[in-house]
Amino acid sequence: MFEEIKWISSGKFVSRGEWIHPDRIIDSYEIIFVIKGTVYIDENGTKHKLEKNDILLLEPHLRHFGYKTSENTSFYWLHYSANNFKLELKHTHIEKPYNLSLLFSQLLHYRADTLFPETLDYITRLIVSEIYPDDTQPKESRMINNIAQWINANSDTIIRASNIAKHFGYNVDYLSRLFKKHYKKSLKEYIDETKIEYIKNQLLNSNASLKEIAAACGFSEYKYFLKFFTYHEKMTPTEFCNTYSKSHINNR
Repeated sequence: MFEEIKWISSGKFVSRGEWIHPDRIIDSYEIIFVIKGTVYIDENGTKHKLEKNDILLLEPHLRHFGYKTSENTSFYWLHYSANNFKLELKHTHIEKPYNLSLLFSQLLHYRADTLFPETLDYITRLIVSEIYPDDTQPKESRMINNIAQWINANSDTIIRASNIAKHFGYNVDYLSRLFKKHYKKSLKEYIDETKIEYIKNQLLNSNASLKEIAAACGFSEYKYFLKFFTYHEKMTPTEFCNTYSKSHINNR
């Protein structure tokens, strides 16, 4: 079904001071993925307030416009056609934004330098599939889901398996076995993976220095931040940033 999806245009918007979304009607789908600030959009009479890591799908042939000004806002945007395929999603929050941030960065990277336009269609389909609701997967247990969400919500701190076990009142080995069953990785592996995703999301979407990013990710020692990232990614944070340095940024 995703074969219907075709890339049209994409970019990364960065506002300078106050900004409001233009009033318009377009003939394509548009995905907006907010990475900083707040965006206020009215689509066909329904008002949406988009915060950081929120997604909004704007549909073709419906009027949309900003109903309130924003300040110092940044978001990825993607226009695509879909023919008979419709994404059943309007406005949702992304709990783990790294995958989407990486896909958007790749999309902009290849938009700036590719000999194969079909690549842009493929990445667009990956973005849509990433946010497409999958109702066929079994429900995670309430406890594991709550713990996983807690880990995601506290990714800006240093988390240890022993701390989580104490916080939720369970044995570390027991929780690790449950995570192995549900996520095919131990509790510590899940914590480290979530932390790495959080760091990479900051590296992709922040203009802060590496030392500032290290502090924002909960590392009191910059050398440990470098060691942790290099151990897990087999490259330095600077090398990671340089991999996805090409992007199209508009500020109007």
